Amino acid sequence: MNPTKRATIELHIAVILFGFTAVLGELIKMPFLLLVWWRMVITCISLYFLADITRIKREMNVLTIKELVWYGVLISLHWLAFYGAIQYSSASVALIGLATASFWASLIEPLLHSKRPSQLEMLLGIFIIPGMVLIAGSLPTNMWFGLGLGVLSALLSALFSVLNKDVVQKYSSLDISFIELMGALVFLTILLPTTVSHPLFYGWIPTWKDFLYILVLALVCTTIAYVLSLRALKYLSAFNVTLTVNLEPIYGILLAWIFLKNSQPLSTNFYLGGIMIFAAVLSYPYLKNYLKL
Repeated sequence: MNPTKRATIELHIAVILFGFTAVLGELIKMPFLLLVWWRMVITCISLYFLADITRIKREMNVLTIKELVWYGVLISLHWLAFYGAIQYSSASVALIGLATASFWASLIEPLLHSKRPSQLEMLLGIFIIPGMVLIAGSLPTNMWFGLGLGVLSALLSALFSVLNKDVVQKYSSLDISFIELMGALVFLTILLPTTVSHPLFYGWIPTWKDFLYILVLALVCTTIAYVLSLRALKYLSAFNVTLTVNLEPIYGILLAWIFLKNSQPLSTNFYLGGIMIFAAVLSYPYLKNYLKL
């Protein structure tokens, strides 16, 4: 098998595994803060054996490491919002909210780099709005908060990606991820005692069933998926990678439908709104390439 074909297959496997995190987030019965904390503990242990600590000390200065730690705090807030969205609504609702990440990135990147947003991005952003209205209107009111958390997770994810963009060009992605996720773990560890008095945060030790799910979440859907995506980046164009990553919410919703049929909202407006959002997200790279923008 030629390297490009293998890289394409590996990237799709990675995106499918990323999408499966939503299913695991609904299957795991721990509060979302503890879920994310355990995920970080196991992932950081695995990344410790993949990252090059000596190279980090040699190539990165203190300011860069501090910057990456703050980015880690940002990504931990993204995960808290995402898994909170699952627990306050459902996996499908959380993934619909996450699907707006490309739209937020199209607004944040020009803002941080002092550039004007393109007319195409603004048009597609406007197209997303009625889709969100259809989805919100189709949900019971007790799920609106979950949808809001899903959109917030998309915003935080987009901000993290834009801020991380310049750093990944200079250093190893594995080394960067290790520092960021260690920063996320430290932040969550500090945050945990402030919430332990709340009834939602009793039961720090997962059940055996939850622990097995968390192992899959951390080792398969995080570490292995991330390594596969990094390998694919060596052989595929940025356009190809961006288009494939945009499929994560679609894969996630399909997996949620397969594994969590009884918990998924099935109204026509919900899926019509989702189709509108996915159409905007997936059409963006094609239109940008066609219009030469």
